Amino acid sequence: MNPPSARWPGDYGGHEVRLCVVRPRQPRRKIIKGSQDVYRILKDMATWDREHFVAVFLDAKGTLLGVHTVAIGGLRETTFQPREVFKAAFLLNACSVVLAHNHPTGDVTPSKEDRQATRELALCGRFLGIPVLDHLLIGDGY
Repeated sequence: MNPPSARWPGDYGGHEVRLCVVRPRQPRRKIIKGSQDVYRILKDMATWDREHFVAVFLDAKGTLLGVHTVAIGGLRETTFQPREVFKAAFLLNACSVVLAHNHPTGDVTPSKEDRQATRELALCGRFLGIPVLDHLLIGDGY
């Protein structure tokens, strides 16, 4: 079987897909040394009126690659699939991810669903080679 030619488009009968990341120019990238650094970036989430789930992507040196809003929910929950987190991680060529979501009520006690989502995402991350370093709950008192 011959490898596909380098022509574009037409190599695959019109089914080609091109993916790219568009990012505004950043004067200096931040180095993330721990959860407190991530919190400083995301602390405004404590004031948001709906639950937001975000992923913070890091390179091998802990440099911030980007922050992606994975899902926006209602007052008490948000739903998403793990693929929505890790798709962005692959596009950014991330080496690790820190997860975060807010509780609009201000209560930072993790729910049973929060704990389950963290376990599942950590398992996915281990399988894909993009470890989940932490999962922050942001509200009153971090």
